[in-house]
Amino acid sequence: MSSAAAASSVFEISLSVQSEWETRKLILSGKQYDYIVSITDPGAHDTNFMALLALGLKATGGRLLCLEFADVDDVDSERPNAPNKTHLDKILQLASDMKKEGKSKPEVLCHCHAGASRSTAAAYILQRELGYCTEDAIQHMLRTSPIACPNPVLLGMYEGDDATMAKRIAEL
Repeated sequence: MSSAAAASSVFEISLSVQSEWETRKLILSGKQYDYIVSITDPGAHDTNFMALLALGLKATGGRLLCLEFADVDDVDSERPNAPNKTHLDKILQLASDMKKEGKSKPEVLCHCHAGASRSTAAAYILQRELGYCTEDAIQHMLRTSPIACPNPVLLGMYEGDDATMAKRIAEL
């Protein structure tokens, strides 16, 4: 975990965690975001879906982060499509960029296929990096995605031996 997560001030965001289906519906209804984190299976970011995601970005400098990895939940997995450090680094970089860009309470959408595992892990990591305490990040994530079961591989890379999030979710 980076030192940013231990910072005392919180960079507030308006966070939405959705499934791919809900993301499509929201964007087609005209909803736009400052940042979209799109996590799909490898090869699923086709031209049509990318064009749809672009419609969901605000014209005033919206940013799209596309990650492709399988929803592997085996921490010891060495599958080539499992989440890896490069994916984590891109999420961490986005959090850093959000703070640097300094938009007032930017609207952020994280989505994956079901809106339950990969996207909730990314949402949790973003919030922690933006200064949210563990409990606030968990509660916010659960409000926006009641079916949350954050991807343990991505969380494990982020939390290391601490695994606070995984322990807390297991208690719920």
